[in-house]
This record gives sequence, C-alpha cells and structure tokens, in this order.
Amino acid sequence: MQNRKKIFVTGISSLLLQQLVAIFPAHSYQIIGLSRNSIPNSNNQIVIGDMLQPAGWEHHLKDIDMVIHGAAITHTLHEATYMAVNVESTKLLIDLSKKYKVKEFVYISSRTAGLKSGGYGFSKYMAEQYLIENFKNYLILRPSEIFGGDKNEGIEKLIHDVLSKPFVFYPSQLEHKLYPIGMADTVQIMYNFISNKSDDSSIQTINGPVGYDFNEIISLINKIAGKNTISIPIPKFVMYLLKKIISLFNLKLGIVPDQVDRLYCEKEIAFLDYNFTTLENYIKKKSLEI
Repeated sequence: MQNRKKIFVTGISSLLLQQLVAIFPAHSYQIIGLSRNSIPNSNNQIVIGDMLQPAGWEHHLKDIDMVIHGAAITHTLHEATYMAVNVESTKLLIDLSKKYKVKEFVYISSRTAGLKSGGYGFSKYMAEQYLIENFKNYLILRPSEIFGGDKNEGIEKLIHDVLSKPFVFYPSQLEHKLYPIGMADTVQIMYNFISNKSDDSSIQTINGPVGYDFNEIISLINKIAGKNTISIPIPKFVMYLLKKIISLFNLKLGIVPDQVDRLYCEKEIAFLDYNFTTLENYIKKKSLEI
C-alpha cells in the first residue's frame, strides 16, 4: 500500500469521474477527490472545497503523482462564466501542481474544444493551451457526445423523446456529425490512456465508431423500436436566431446559447481500436425500458 500512486481528482462528484476512479485498483492507486459537495458512501478520500478557493485544499497536492482535472461548468447563459470558472480554475490548478511538483496532469476537455465553438468550447481550448504551454507532462482527453449517463440531455434526451413522444424537433444542416459513445466505453478508454501514459504529452479524442446527424439517429431509433415518431428539422439559421433571442432575453428554453455553436463547430474524429457498445444495442435496451 505504501507505494500506491496518489491521484488528485477534481469534479469527482460527476458520474463520469465516479466511474473512472472506480476502475483504478485500490492496491495500486490512492484517490483524493475534490468536490463542492459530500459524496455518500465513497471509497475514496473526499475533500470539500471550491476550485477557486485553494486555501482549503491545495495542501493535498503535496506528494501527489497525478492530477485528473474534470471539474468544469458546462451550461450557463452567461458565457463569461465559462472563462471565469473553466479557464481560471484550470490555470490555478496547473500552477499549484507545478508548485507541489506533481508529475502528471490529465485534463478532461471536450471534443468541442476550439476557437469557434462558443463559450464552453472556447474556454476548454484556452485551458488546454495554458496546460500545453505551462506543464511538461500532460494528457488531454476530449470525449465526444456520451450516452448512457445520468443526465437527460444531448443524445440521452433525444433517445428518450423519440421513444416517448409523437414528434420531435431537431437541429439540421450539421456539417460535422455526432460520434456518440457509451459512458462505460468512455470511462474504460480514458482509463486505458491514463494508466498507459508515457512521458510523452498528447491530446486524445475519444468518440464512437459511427457518425450520425440528428435525423439519422431519429430514423435509427424509429427502426429499432418500431416507432413512427415524426422528426421536424430546425434549419441552421433558425438555431442561430434562437441563440440570439435566448441571449437577449436570458430565456430558459432547455438550451444555453453557446450550445448552438457547439453543434455546428468543427470537431476532430479519432478511429480507436476498441470493441464499442453500439448505439443500436443501447437503443434496443432503452426501448424496452420506456
């Protein structure tokens, strides 16, 4: 037990990070997680704290071998908040990791990270750049759209709506398709990259094997479940008009403005050698539950 690798994890309360840390063998790894809230029945040491207030948690970085940084804000009406939270907290954590001589830094980013992908994607990109420029040994993981999680949003919400409603609206004219990937596959691939990490720094995109637009996913669900849900496309210009209206009036309509940019931004694709859980099989399972 004395030679266990010590890992400090931020955002450990999320389902993604909970499932990820659960894979690390307890005899080889000691997990210390930072969370804003307590986590009942956790098998790991949990530190309650705010990313932007390091006085209460930075001493836990002493003797840490690796940081896995997953804490982030993902949806807000005010895009400046992405920069204040996602970028500044990452800079702070990177600087403190250098101070305490942390050996490796793993950053959970997003496949939407980029200069033209809205506030969230831009904040992820800027955080990546700071890491690249200021830390020697890093691993950046960019997961794609995840299904099989605990949140009724994105692909998960689309599947639920098609299975339970007579008609659905969907964004059309996507130039870059979605490459959905199951939660369990995402977690396992992340673990593989982290546990096999060498001294070489890298950026790894994690996506499913097949690309879809929204209408193709809807058609697939209808076919598998024997449904006749009507799909109604929302043109790209209407989506951007909706973005402006939401921003102008601070409306809560189920999406935040920068999600439109995320949908239409350019995204990289990785072709991974992995035995994926197919979207088809997941849809079959969900159709039996609803």
